[in-house]
Amino acid sequence: MNIATWSCLLLTLLAARSSSGETKTDVLLVKTLDALDHVLEYLMDQHRNINLDAVIGTRMVEATFSNLIHHLETAPKFLRKSTVKNALKRITALRKKAEDVSEKSLPYIKKDTPDYYHLISPILQKDFWNMDYPSRDLDPDLVVPVIYNKEIMRENDSDICISEYFGTGSSSRKCDISEQCWKLMTSPGYKLYSLSHEHFYIQIGIQYGCSNKMKIMRLLNNQPSLERLKAIYCSNMLEEARGLAADDFPPIKRDLFMEQAALCGMIGYRQFFNSEWLEAILSWQKPNGCYGFAGDRSDNLQTLQKISETQSRRHKRYEKPLEHQCLSHRSTVAAAALGQYVRYILEQIYRTSMSS
Repeated sequence: MNIATWSCLLLTLLAARSSSGETKTDVLLVKTLDALDHVLEYLMDQHRNINLDAVIGTRMVEATFSNLIHHLETAPKFLRKSTVKNALKRITALRKKAEDVSEKSLPYIKKDTPDYYHLISPILQKDFWNMDYPSRDLDPDLVVPVIYNKEIMRENDSDICISEYFGTGSSSRKCDISEQCWKLMTSPGYKLYSLSHEHFYIQIGIQYGCSNKMKIMRLLNNQPSLERLKAIYCSNMLEEARGLAADDFPPIKRDLFMEQAALCGMIGYRQFFNSEWLEAILSWQKPNGCYGFAGDRSDNLQTLQKISETQSRRHKRYEKPLEHQCLSHRSTVAAAALGQYVRYILEQIYRTSMSS
């Protein structure tokens, strides 16, 4: 969807009102908050069983909502709108709920996967994901050709490279980035999870304070700025997301689709968010609040095969089946994506209120 189409869609949403006077955007905001509340309730209920990925997602919700609360409270005219007043109350409660899930889960994760917890635990700490990027659009000219038509990096490789930032791997020195890891984690032409892990890797390094060493590495490798690298990754992820939507959201790729929105939404790229995609995400939620197997046999078999392959390499967090056809990773990327949708819906309501 190009920028013009996106703008037309939003104008249509904002102009349409229900019999109660609410716009369709108001209704979508409530539905999104409800869905996020339900998935957080599910994760709370399962806090002894969820894996490390789930806490990354709930920490992202915490951080996003902390910034959102600040912006809402400093926009008094905006708060005159009853929908926004109610949303602020709910967002405040949901931020606390996400924090509670994170804090209650950590002791169990540390016990169940102590080595893995030691390796990358800094990304699970409170406020690690606190970032406040302005909303913006991606430049379509930044899309680069796909070179590799399969996954390139293994999760274990990605984790080891991330641990170089923290000094929790083979070296105890922080920001001790190896040439091998830098090339693996920043090369052009990736797709799917290898592509999203590139963005994940760069953002973690920035958040942890390794930007100076990262700048040296990119200059040595004749690469653009860190912000431009992220823009390139998100431009390619947006192309993939559009392809997945055009393909009617293949069940096996739904967690990837939501992960793309969560990661790129956190740094301000609003083109990942529109009502059609949101309605699809809302439709995937199960009655108990979780996200999981889609009921399609091929999805179940492929997902279980991925879990089996991951666990054969190393007992870790990536995906974990839970009760009632639920999945830990899929549920938490849904929470993270829904949190971003709340932000962008409110931004549109704000723009409308300021112009009226």
